[in-house]
Amino acid sequence: MCIRDRTKDEHFYKIIVYESTADGKVVGNGMIFFEKKFARSCGTAGHVEDIVVDKAHKGQGLEDNIMNALRRIGDREGAYKLVLDIPDAEAGFYEKHGYKKYEIHMAWYRDG
Repeated sequence: MCIRDRTKDEHFYKIIVYESTADGKVVGNGMIFFEKKFARSCGTAGHVEDIVVDKAHKGQGLEDNIMNALRRIGDREGAYKLVLDIPDAEAGFYEKHGYKKYEIHMAWYRDG
């Protein structure tokens, strides 16, 4: 049985944060959270979100470092897949990290 409260589990989500050594400000971050999938024999799926790097720090490899760190975390947690939602214009960056376009994502928002 895979029904359990993972919100109290330290492995439910992980956040990667890069801070500037000059002033301590956050210059980049990314997050991964996990869910059990009933249809996959209670396998773990990872959701990558909030990959953000300050404009002044883009091009320094922080995006790559964040993606690689999140991938390692997903591997360590035994995730059989990692998924993310992105604008079409950013697909090339994520394809470089091994992600492939798969199906269509749809969303319902309370405010329209």
